[in-house]
Amino acid sequence: MALNPIGIMALFIALFALIKIIVLLINPKHWMKVVRFIYGNPKTTSVISLILAAITLYYLLQQLTIVHIFAVILFLWLLMILCMSAYSKETMIWTDKMLSKKDFVMRSWFPIILWIVLIAWVLYTMFS
Repeated sequence: MALNPIGIMALFIALFALIKIIVLLINPKHWMKVVRFIYGNPKTTSVISLILAAITLYYLLQQLTIVHIFAVILFLWLLMILCMSAYSKETMIWTDKMLSKKDFVMRSWFPIILWIVLIAWVLYTMFS
C-alpha cells in the first residue's frame, strides 16, 4: 500500500500501538508519562483531538461512507470492551463515580452533541 493519508494514519496507529505494548511489557509505569502528557491539559487535548478527528474523518470519507466508518467503530468498540473487561471492577467504580456527578452532562455536552450529529448522519444515509 502506498503511503497515502489513510496509509500514513494506519502506519502511525500501528507503530504507536506497538510502542505502547513494548513499553507496557518492559515497564508499565513509564506509560504514565504518556498518559499524563495526553490528559494533563484536557482543553488542549480536546481541541487537538477534535481537529485530528475531523482530518481523519475527511480522509476516511474519501474512501468509505459514514456507515462503513460506524461499522469500524463497532469493531473498535468490541476490542475496547475486550480490553476493559480485564478491569471490570475498576471500570464499574470509575463509571459509577463519573455518572453520579451532577455536572456529567454539562461536562460532556459537546461530545454528546457530536455523537448525535454522527448518529443522525448514519441513520439518514442508511434510510434515505
